[in-house]
Amino acid sequence: FASPTEYHLEVYDRSYNLLGEVLADNNQFVLAPDGTRLYTVSPGAILRSYDLTAAPVAGQYPEIGTGVVLAGDPGNPLLARMAISPDGRTVFVASSDGIAVQPVN
Repeated sequence: FASPTEYHLEVYDRSYNLLGEVLADNNQFVLAPDGTRLYTVSPGAILRSYDLTAAPVAGQYPEIGTGVVLAGDPGNPLLARMAISPDGRTVFVASSDGIAVQPVN
């Protein structure tokens, strides 16, 4: 599971051992149902994806690519709420101005 700590998202295993962390612009995140990806939303409506199967480098999980601009800007990412579909293929981001639906791999 992941727990937000300021702008670092700490990733732990089921025995509460710290595995690594993700540097994020805020503490809004969602985990893929299979636990392999972590998604965050950044200012500018950018959806960022992190590979939790890769070995952390200097304690940080690597970002996959450079982010994807959401089709619609849902608004302030600090107010955002995120969800993911049960199959892990779609991320939903809701905030002050609307909802964005983004397919993911």
